[in-house]
Amino acid sequence: MTRRSVRKNQLGVTAVEFGLIAWILVFSLVAIMEISRILYTWNSANEATRFGVRAAVVCQRNDTGLVLKRMQTFLPSLTADKILISYPAANADPPNFTSVEISGLTIASVFPMFEFPIPIPASRAVITAESFVGTADAGEFYSWLCDPNK
Repeated sequence: MTRRSVRKNQLGVTAVEFGLIAWILVFSLVAIMEISRILYTWNSANEATRFGVRAAVVCQRNDTGLVLKRMQTFLPSLTADKILISYPAANADPPNFTSVEISGLTIASVFPMFEFPIPIPASRAVITAESFVGTADAGEFYSWLCDPNK
């Protein structure tokens, strides 16, 4: 065989090899993007619970709408049925804990071939009212949290 005929027989081999391997590359990229979105949403849920419990402690008791609005700063898709706010009993001795929990949160896949909801682990934040009492100007510093116009 001459050198020219060997080269002619090899035409298209690269395209065939790429066709065999390309689906692995595409699947890997899709998986990385989906996992990144899940981790981003999970982190946003954690930050939303931390911010929500601050608002729950500082603002008026049982103002769930305002707490939800503050939490939606970090997680816009959050709805009231996904959060649970627990206040301490009115006559509770310290430490009186306030907690905010997000549970049952799911996200839909970006790609239509994966039609199932992806669950996000529950997030919970707990804080005591004493954390804000005794700090200098705590009420003034956090007063913007309770303003429904902001």
